[in-house]
Amino acid sequence: MATWCEWQEGQHSVVPGERREEIGVKEKMKKNVQVVSALELVGGRGTPHWMELNSENVTGKIVSLPKREDINMPIQERMIVELYSK
Repeated sequence: MATWCEWQEGQHSVVPGERREEIGVKEKMKKNVQVVSALELVGGRGTPHWMELNSENVTGKIVSLPKREDINMPIQERMIVELYSK
């Protein structure tokens, strides 16, 4: 099963597990204010166990797909299902 990541320039399939692919930003974007700010924010709170982050190279890998219990945000799945079933 692949996870789809969308960027302005297109789509890319990310396969978790043994064939972990590295995802990164272009060299010119590594010093972008928003990218640097996001890395600082993640550095303070940490990354989930299902992801690997290399802040130095601004790259990451999806180790596995997250399970529902891995997400600690107040999400109402029923509302999402209702929205997409319309």
